[in-house]
Amino acid sequence: MAGILCLHRITDNRLTDRPPENLLNELGIAANQVALVTTHWDKTDKAKGKETEQQLEQRAWRSLSRAGAKMERFYNTPETARKIIERLLYSA
Repeated sequence: MAGILCLHRITDNRLTDRPPENLLNELGIAANQVALVTTHWDKTDKAKGKETEQQLEQRAWRSLSRAGAKMERFYNTPETARKIIERLLYSA
C-alpha cells in the first residue's frame, strides 16, 4: 500500500471525525504516507476555504500533520489528482 487519502470537503461547515491514528499503526503506514486532502475548492470562496483549512490543520488533523502527513488541495483537475498520488507513491 502506497498511502492513505483522508478527504474533507472544504465547503463543509463543520469538521468531520478525525482519522483514527491507530489505523496507521495497524496498517504499517507512516504519517508521511498520508495525504490530508481538501476537495471542492472550485465550489467555495477562497478566503473561507483557507479558514476552514487552517481549522482542520489546527484541530482535526493536527497530530497527523505534526507527524508528517501532508495537506493537499484538490482543485478537481487531473493535474492536482496526479500531484497528490505521485507524492504518495514517491514517499512510500
